[in-house]
Amino acid sequence: MKRKVLYIEDNEQNLYLVTFILEKHGYEVHAALDGQEGIGKAAAVRPDLILLDIQLPCMDGYAVARQLRTNSGLAGIPIVAVTSYAMAGDREKALAAGCNGYIEKPINPETFMQQLEQHLPPPAAGAPRSEDELLKAYNEVLFRKLEKKTAELEQRVSERTAQLEAANRELEAFSYSVSHDLRAPLRAIEGFSAIVVEDYGERLDDEGRRLLGVVRANARRMSQLIDDLLVFSRTGRNEMKCRRLDMAAMARSVFEEFAWEAGARARVEFSVGPLPAALGDASLVRQVWVNLLSNAAKFSALKERCVIEVTGAPEGDQSVYHVRDEGVGFDMGCAERLFGVFQRLHPANQFEGTGIGLALVKRIVARHGGRVWAEGKAGQGATFSFSLPAPP
Repeated sequence: MKRKVLYIEDNEQNLYLVTFILEKHGYEVHAALDGQEGIGKAAAVRPDLILLDIQLPCMDGYAVARQLRTNSGLAGIPIVAVTSYAMAGDREKALAAGCNGYIEKPINPETFMQQLEQHLPPPAAGAPRSEDELLKAYNEVLFRKLEKKTAELEQRVSERTAQLEAANRELEAFSYSVSHDLRAPLRAIEGFSAIVVEDYGERLDDEGRRLLGVVRANARRMSQLIDDLLVFSRTGRNEMKCRRLDMAAMARSVFEEFAWEAGARARVEFSVGPLPAALGDASLVRQVWVNLLSNAAKFSALKERCVIEVTGAPEGDQSVYHVRDEGVGFDMGCAERLFGVFQRLHPANQFEGTGIGLALVKRIVARHGGRVWAEGKAGQGATFSFSLPAPP
């Protein structure tokens, strides 16, 4: 008949290691995860040896040892304390509580049995394996356990992927709802306001017409805000198609496009220095240029003539770009707010916008593995910078 060992331990890895060593040496191992359970199992199993962790939940190992020693049916069972919390006086406390021996963790498989020899009864018939065979078998078991964990991990990844796909579908449904359900009342507000102005405008005084103008302007602003939010939400989900980008040509093209539409060409002096190429999704990176260059022009609108300058240089495996303007600038104490959603540093009645543009820039750049930052001074302009991966 096999000799029995009870191990009271709340750490599963320690339980696994000690159980493996003892079973290879012919012992039957029973486990308990806390002191109260251990005392109950000791009474039920009547083990030949009790291994006892000191740091246990609810009741520490010293208290367990004392209770075991006061039980007449269990008092004669050898107890060996096994702990990693070895401090001055702990060994003496363990022995005073009734332990027969004291072993410090981490447990060494090669020496553990030698440490227990003086307390363990003889093993069952059949000689144990050599230390080399024991370690080999132990490594094989660990390898099989690792393989099992790696299935489990793949399963968790698969489940997590399915959850993310479901969340994306829900987000798409939400975006669809926002796009259609919120636009309908806005169109009604804008449309009926226009009808009131057209059909009843002569009956309204100046203040009435002004208030209707405020209603229509805010409806249009809300519609633009919805558009910007939808673009922002979709930016992180669309698949990127990265290729080598001519950043100088893209910056010039973007400026020419919005400058003519906004009437900024006549008052803006625009210059682009030599720019390193970048690796990125053309449509997304183009949006970065649109937002940064249009912002530079917008916040320079108070000046009759202004300069917007684009420069860049390679830095290691990144290409870095700077957009400098001579506009209203900003207080560097507020720099962290610049790239947040709905964050505005200037009044909406002074500079139009929804507060989404720079947040979108940050998200696009982050998706490419780059970063974005800004420097400025109130009344003296600003420089917005970003980096993208350099092509190989």
